[in-house]
Amino acid sequence: SSRTEYVVKVKSLASANNYELTKTTAVYTGTAVTLQTSDVNVTNNAGTVSTIYFKQNGNTVNPINVGEYDVYVTTVATDDICAGDIKIGTFTITRATQTGFVINNTTLNICGTSVVVTSTGGQGGDVTYTIADNTTTKDATINSTTGELKVNSAGTVIVTATKAATTNYKEA
Repeated sequence: SSRTEYVVKVKSLASANNYELTKTTAVYTGTAVTLQTSDVNVTNNAGTVSTIYFKQNGNTVNPINVGEYDVYVTTVATDDICAGDIKIGTFTITRATQTGFVINNTTLNICGTSVVVTSTGGQGGDVTYTIADNTTTKDATINSTTGELKVNSAGTVIVTATKAATTNYKEA
């Protein structure tokens, strides 16, 4: 009887411990985030990263909006390590600061009973108007939604306009 021997080399599976994500956050811009292979440090000769992709709730996605995304790499096989897809970390997109939000009529002289304060710009939600605590006349009211300001006595009224935050933008 003859006997044949085979040498079987068993490769290791790639491990997330051998990949370090160096870029983990970005501020919302409205465009998809991309990572480069240079954004991943590889240790212990674990194998080259061929692609980087994102998942959210188990689905492969292009990360655009504010939130957390799982980061996966596809690795190239080496003599000792199998190729594979590995979750190596989490990437977070944070809210952006709104730009261009202003009150249009910053100085008003009221000679009647009311005036409407208006605002423009920003990327957020609804605007809310309030009267600041350092107002010198105590006989003033403002409609928080419409901006209609009613003043019944002389003095200075300081109005604050706040643009609500949205999923992707901070409050302004």
